Amino acid sequence: MKSFFTLARRPRASELLAPALLTLFVLAALAGPVWAQAPQTSPLEMRHFWHVFIAYAIAWVLIGGWLFTIVRRLRKVEERLR
Repeated sequence: MKSFFTLARRPRASELLAPALLTLFVLAALAGPVWAQAPQTSPLEMRHFWHVFIAYAIAWVLIGGWLFTIVRRLRKVEERLR
C-alpha cells in the first residue's frame, strides 16, 4: 500500500501564488488604519527622500519580475514532467 505522501500531488505554482497574494492584500488592508493615524508632514519635509522612494519602487519591481520568472519556469518544468 502506498503512503499518503506518494499519492498526494504536488501543488502547482499558480496554486501557491494565489494565497501569497491574498496574504499581501490582507496585510496591506490591515496596515491602512495605521497609515491613516500617522502624523501629517508637509511636502517640504518629504522632498529630500525622493531617491529612497524611487529605490524602493525599483526594488519591488525587480522582486516582482523575479517572482514572475520563477513561476514561469516552474510552470515549464511541471509541463515537462507530465
